[in-house]
Amino acid sequence: MNDIIHVNGGELYDNEELDNVIEEASKKKYQMSYMVHYTMNLVGMRYVTYEQGQLLYQMGESKFKQLARDAHAVAKVNKKVLVNTELFEKHLDTFLIGNGGW
Repeated sequence: MNDIIHVNGGELYDNEELDNVIEEASKKKYQMSYMVHYTMNLVGMRYVTYEQGQLLYQMGESKFKQLARDAHAVAKVNKKVLVNTELFEKHLDTFLIGNGGW
């Protein structure tokens, strides 16, 4: 019987609902843990794909692609597109804000 009510942040849950909430949170925690581990493995790689670069540099697809092209860091091997992280980061460094701010 699910007559026990749990209160969390103003929301009410019976035992079954609470189990579902805990299961979903656990899945999200695992997914986040995996993404952090995956991203940490990308650090120090010389070449990354567009998808990997978006994760590594925490930016959207179009912005990452544009910056990579502007940096002349894009290499294409057959159908595989790779971005040279060293060239990309040198270009990214040109956007650093000096001591005077914007």
